[in-house]
Amino acid sequence: MLVIGLIVAFRLLSHHPSSDSIPPPVSSAPVGAPAPAVSRGGRDVAVPQNCTPDVNQKLAGLLAEQTTENVDNVMVCGVTISPSRTQRGGPHGSHQVLPLLVNLPGAGSKLVEVVTNDELEGVVTAPKGAQVYAYGQAFFDQGSRFVAGIHDVHCATHRTADNGWVVVNGRKSPSSCPAYRR
Repeated sequence: MLVIGLIVAFRLLSHHPSSDSIPPPVSSAPVGAPAPAVSRGGRDVAVPQNCTPDVNQKLAGLLAEQTTENVDNVMVCGVTISPSRTQRGGPHGSHQVLPLLVNLPGAGSKLVEVVTNDELEGVVTAPKGAQVYAYGQAFFDQGSRFVAGIHDVHCATHRTADNGWVVVNGRKSPSSCPAYRR
């Protein structure tokens, strides 16, 4: 019953966004610095102050719906279960894989991978037990030990995406995204 309620609520919110359901744009600039211009492809989204199951709500809703398509603008937080590992080469260069244990509301703890691109975000590594927050595109790899993954954790590269990021033990990458000039 809780899952059905989450699905209904998620669909209502995703089809009828309200101004209070969208977090305000935030800059990674120091407090008191002038606000940057609107970013190139997407808006900036704040890193949560605490890792609670609510941070993982959108991902939980997608999993409850058994989504198989990639979805932009999904946030996740959790703790690494082992050190990150390098995935070498490929058409998009080398990547770092950060395996997280996340707490999903109504679903308990699940394994989720965060994948960073060394060329776009720089080499982002994490030790075992690191607190990680990530914001990017959710993907669903059937047959994997992970229920989902988050990648594209870099500045927006297409119109529908917000600026992504990954934070490992308080260190954000990328630290900011370039703004375009009007």
